[in-house]
Amino acid sequence: MIFRFATRVREIVRVLRGLPPDEAIRQRTMAINAQLAKLREARLAQEKYREEVALQEVHMVVTQMAQLKESLTAAEQAAVQFVDQIGDQAKAQLEDEWNHKAETLMTTVAKTQEKFVADLPAVPQDSKSGTK
Repeated sequence: MIFRFATRVREIVRVLRGLPPDEAIRQRTMAINAQLAKLREARLAQEKYREEVALQEVHMVVTQMAQLKESLTAAEQAAVQFVDQIGDQAKAQLEDEWNHKAETLMTTVAKTQEKFVADLPAVPQDSKSGTK
């Protein structure tokens, strides 16, 4: 009974001061709590959406990285084939150059020998008959 009396006195004092009664405060508090609950739900929904978007972006990045890896592997293989091809061409070119130089050298040696043989004094073939 004293509690009821104190509650009534408090409400009268509130009304005299121009404050809203306790019931209005409770209703307002409940409305604020309901708004807070809605805001929490909206925030959680936004967080979930952001997480899903982030996961999709991560998945997309991983997919792009896999594609880049495949592209780089293919480019690496193409580069290896290209280098091998250039190496084979260079080897063939060097062999051709060496063969040409060898032929030139052999020709020069043959000409030098011919010239050397031509420059030698003629040796008589009857050298036995001249000593008698």
